[in-house]
Amino acid sequence: MYKILTLENDKFLLEILSEWLMEMGFYSVKAHTVQEGYERLKEEDPDLILCSYTLPDGNGLELLKKIRSDFKYEKKPFILTTGYEFKTTDKWPTNYLPNAILYKPFWPQMLLEMLHCYLPDKPEQNKASFCLY
Repeated sequence: MYKILTLENDKFLLEILSEWLMEMGFYSVKAHTVQEGYERLKEEDPDLILCSYTLPDGNGLELLKKIRSDFKYEKKPFILTTGYEFKTTDKWPTNYLPNAILYKPFWPQMLLEMLHCYLPDKPEQNKASFCLY
């Protein structure tokens, strides 16, 4: 079973995302802040990180930079979620960019498709299927 670390500043949305992930067959690890997210990363070693840009103690790119600076986690897939237009600049190092950006609002099927683009290969029986109906 895939393990997804989900960081979201809105606690209600964090619960909804966690519910969606569980319904899709994933193990959900929740965090609300950059600090808590980094601690949960070290404790749980998730397969992928789904992280909101806006967090109470910083932003998702700050967490991504911290993660990518750590050799153990530098290749960990990282999907940034945001309701804002995200623009990169030449000053931001490319190795500190997320693997993908998922713009809010999004639907469960959009999330599922994005996750499967970046999750490491595992046996077919562990791949989740989800129906919106």
